[in-house]
Amino acid sequence: MGKSNRAKSRKNRALKRQSQTKPLRYYDVTEDPFSDFGDENYKELSEMRNCVFKNYVHGKNLHRSTYGLALVRPENSLPVIVISSELKMDATVGTDVTKICPSDKGLNLDKRCAAFLGLKPDESFEVRWDGIDGDLIVMMFRNVFTPREAQAAGLFKQEHVLHSKGWNRGCEADLIPRENTTRRQINNPDMILGTSGINPDNSLVSVGPGGIGRTTGIRVHYHNGKRAPGIPFSSFLNRFKWVCTGTGDDGHKYDQFLRRSENIAAAKYFEKLKAIYMRHCLAFMGEKYKNCLNEVEASLLMNTNIIDDVDSTMAIHKDPTTPTPALAAGPSNYVFDEVKEEWTLSHNGGRLYIAEGLFWIDYCPTDVALFDGNVPHGVSRLRPRGVDKSQSVVYERFSIILFSKFRRTRGMRKHGHFRHCPK
Repeated sequence: MGKSNRAKSRKNRALKRQSQTKPLRYYDVTEDPFSDFGDENYKELSEMRNCVFKNYVHGKNLHRSTYGLALVRPENSLPVIVISSELKMDATVGTDVTKICPSDKGLNLDKRCAAFLGLKPDESFEVRWDGIDGDLIVMMFRNVFTPREAQAAGLFKQEHVLHSKGWNRGCEADLIPRENTTRRQINNPDMILGTSGINPDNSLVSVGPGGIGRTTGIRVHYHNGKRAPGIPFSSFLNRFKWVCTGTGDDGHKYDQFLRRSENIAAAKYFEKLKAIYMRHCLAFMGEKYKNCLNEVEASLLMNTNIIDDVDSTMAIHKDPTTPTPALAAGPSNYVFDEVKEEWTLSHNGGRLYIAEGLFWIDYCPTDVALFDGNVPHGVSRLRPRGVDKSQSVVYERFSIILFSKFRRTRGMRKHGHFRHCPK
């Protein structure tokens, strides 16, 4: 049996065990594995970071005004929304606002967006620091797809739901952990066994801080019959990684998915996303990378995300450090009305926004947005729309993120690392 067949066989056996498994049993039933969790420390850290962000927003009076934003209309290019450099975060604030997810109620995003500044719903635009020649933050392309064409994103969601095991090994986009949510996560076989690597036959020993001091991580120790190894662990994200065959990356093969006859619409959708990305990525990277486009294309990856704010929440974060942009598309928190043949909001919140400078990237299912992932950004909490708010309703937000790992640094760099790329 070849190496690839053996790996596939092991994976199939693991999936079979996982489908039949129950929550991890405790190694010592007389002791609580969470006894050293230190939930009060995580609570204080979360409150401190929320306070830092609130002080940033209120200190600049961003919660009540369009301070620091201006619309400029150059003659021969896209309209530019300029964000004043006065709103830039220093290295400490840029770090301390990550791993939290505030509600958009107090963020004034309805005013800090393109429409309120005077742009029409179908106008594409750019967002830059300081002026029309400043560093690029966002490029918004409106009506790239027709409402019907935009439905092809649903094929990616179907594949995501069918195969995704999520992610719980830690990244900047997950929330600061809390004991109650971590308990629920560990007691849910689908959430802990998917990406943790823990065998369902193992038993749980302890769940505690993943580092010294004000750590945002967790470490889980489990007994495998011989010893009790520990693995990094963090808040669950329903994120699905897509890669291209032959790149050496681990993930779902998007090229194989797109070759299936039933996914022709998805293939056309993806090719349009890829074409836009390759056409405009140099605007973010700078001309010094103009001879590197083949490398950028060869290292393209994709993530799909399902956010529900119950088991999966997207916190303010920076992407892994790279000079390349990220591309956001998909239905977000819209649903397609077959009768009217248009997309309508299913719920409020769920807004992608730039936290530094506070600006709402208000893309719709027919739009495509490129943005600088090195700038802190997040997705606001989901909220009800047109229903009794006392009802317990679970909402979902689905997005597609296309990006490149070209020249990506090993490990996260400090806030502002790629801010001044030479043009």
